Amino acid sequence: IKKIKGNYSLYFSNKYFTIVLTDRIRSYPIFYSNKNDILYLSNSAFSIKQDLNLHSLDKSNEIIFRMSGYTFGQTTLYSDLYQMEAANYFYFNNNTKNIYHNCYYSFLNEEKYKISKNELMEKLDLINNKVFSKLIETLDGRQVIIPLSGGLDSRFILSFLKKLKYDNIKTYTYGVKGLWEINVAKEIAKRANVDWEYINLNKSEINKLFHSIDRKQYFKYASGLNTTPDLPAYFAHKILLDKNIYQNKNSVIINGQTGDFITGNHIPIFNDINNTHSFSEFMNLFIKKHYALWTNLINENNK
Repeated sequence: IKKIKGNYSLYFSNKYFTIVLTDRIRSYPIFYSNKNDILYLSNSAFSIKQDLNLHSLDKSNEIIFRMSGYTFGQTTLYSDLYQMEAANYFYFNNNTKNIYHNCYYSFLNEEKYKISKNELMEKLDLINNKVFSKLIETLDGRQVIIPLSGGLDSRFILSFLKKLKYDNIKTYTYGVKGLWEINVAKEIAKRANVDWEYINLNKSEINKLFHSIDRKQYFKYASGLNTTPDLPAYFAHKILLDKNIYQNKNSVIINGQTGDFITGNHIPIFNDINNTHSFSEFMNLFIKKHYALWTNLINENNK
């Protein structure tokens, strides 16, 4: 498993066992249920729910979902429906009907480097060169579409592609008029000499799209009964498709939404780090960071 490169989800099955595995970022979701000692697998949570007639909502996960926008670990909104996590595999014994789970990779790096910041930057630059060179090789000249915001992540992707002389790029920015990121993104695209498109998410057009059959199909595709679909991004892509902005169906969308996580922005931090804080204070900070999608749900019982 550790030697397999790229993006994938796989399963192998014979009369003795079934092995299911996901890649390091869970590129393609796999959902499963072990009902009446029969293993059900699908890339669609809704298909399993429908086929097995699942109706039992997990009340605890429902609260977590409402407060954070997703469920945690292998769980979904339904008691008998599960999802594979990133960099995981499980082994299902067809005779005993037991499932054994394991994680084969972790992003937590415990190696300590006793080198200067400049040397670390050089090591990072070598890694980035390797990653983007491999990406360009797999792109094979296809058009790259970058959702360009005013932040650093999408700007970094655009900069590195340009640095390595990849020019078949189109960028776009979406949002309501007056959003500060729009002018910033426009200026970045101008300096990088790439095409840029502004997608105005006006209320009437969005309302029409939200009630469309296409949007409902997108929810079934993207939610997995475990996460909130990204509606603004869906609206933007749908408008781009309707305007025939894409060069062809082989265009590749590359976004930059993981930078905050890599740099630890998901970790709640006290501003006064020299003071001692109680566990209760930390939990309140943690809840404010990750469970405050609807503040009216932050009550003592839910906490």
